[in-house]
Amino acid sequence: MIKRTYSICLFSYSFRHKKTNDFINILKKNGLLKIVIASPKIKLDIKSNWKPYFKKNLNKKLYFTKYLCKKNDINYLPSRHDDYLKIKKTIQKKKINLGIISGARIIKPEILKLFKYGIINFHPGKIPETSGLDSLYWTIKKRVMPYVTAHFIDRYVDKGKVILEKKIKVFKKDDYKSIDDRIYQNQLYLLKKIINKLKKKELIKSKKVKNYSKNKQLSTKMKKTIYEDFDSWKNEL
Repeated sequence: MIKRTYSICLFSYSFRHKKTNDFINILKKNGLLKIVIASPKIKLDIKSNWKPYFKKNLNKKLYFTKYLCKKNDINYLPSRHDDYLKIKKTIQKKKINLGIISGARIIKPEILKLFKYGIINFHPGKIPETSGLDSLYWTIKKRVMPYVTAHFIDRYVDKGKVILEKKIKVFKKDDYKSIDDRIYQNQLYLLKKIINKLKKKELIKSKKVKNYSKNKQLSTKMKKTIYEDFDSWKNEL
């Protein structure tokens, strides 16, 4: 059996971000995280940030990434994720060979090549059916089961080889928020499963994605229309 020693960096956001907080805590607990590369807020051309519910007072429970790294004695690098020279210097200095994403913009091919064992992303949907943004809306629109997919990234959006996937249970009492929350919790579940492989120094096996296509961004109007179809989708599963 092939044995590998993994040295990990986390691509994250510098602002308060739940997934980043949770990933740092899980990786730190398992002694696997060498450095966090945190991107600042960037204004994006997104058609709609509309959500059918509001996470009340969520930010009060979260920490800025810099503070969390300092608190846990983790190396912290504030950097845009497209700063090739800065990231290359850091990766070589820290001898990093694997990346994990808790939050990132599109990572360019030349940066991908810096990581001997690749970069892992956790997509809140099934690939390729829900590739791209707005994955739960596309899950409903395409009438597929909710999933979480752990995959290596490549130069395409949500196309890289699949490592693990987990089908999400749906119950009669579920609403949009409970499904969304369960999808999130299962991203953490898959992270922990992959961590177990990393700690055992196992080869991370993966398989190619077939029939790839990237979904378009959805407008507010389209999101609201899809959301109104939630119960119909749920009852068909």
